[in-house]
Amino acid sequence: MWRAPLGQALLAPLPLLGLQPSRAACAAGAVALTAGAQDSRRNEHDAEGRHLLSEQGRLPEASIAFNVVCGPWSAELSWRHAVGKRDYAGFSNHGGAVQTHSSFRQDEWTWSLQRPVLGGSSLGIRAQRQEMRRELASVGKVLGYP
Repeated sequence: MWRAPLGQALLAPLPLLGLQPSRAACAAGAVALTAGAQDSRRNEHDAEGRHLLSEQGRLPEASIAFNVVCGPWSAELSWRHAVGKRDYAGFSNHGGAVQTHSSFRQDEWTWSLQRPVLGGSSLGIRAQRQEMRRELASVGKVLGYP
């Protein structure tokens, strides 16, 4: 029931791009759900190349993707989410060593539209928005964090 309107929404930008979707029947609806974990790492250095901090951890993540095919056109909308804690090793603004953790969250939205062209290749467009937030557990002011 919800697949047809979502499929139409995924193909809605075609006329804005000067393209007309095929009159062929659309097959809306492959939905993919995934879950797993990602190794997350971050290292920061100052302008002179001195090491400021390292963060690392294994973050649980999940994603969902929905696609629709309409004639030669295919479109996909996906969202990926990861959240967790990373171990933090760095320095305070006064140069003292700091060991703590940071809370981390990442969200990524992707929309793509494509169609086959010559030789088995595809031509398309993709838009992506990625947002990352991290917050250091309270230890005072440290280098590398605003």
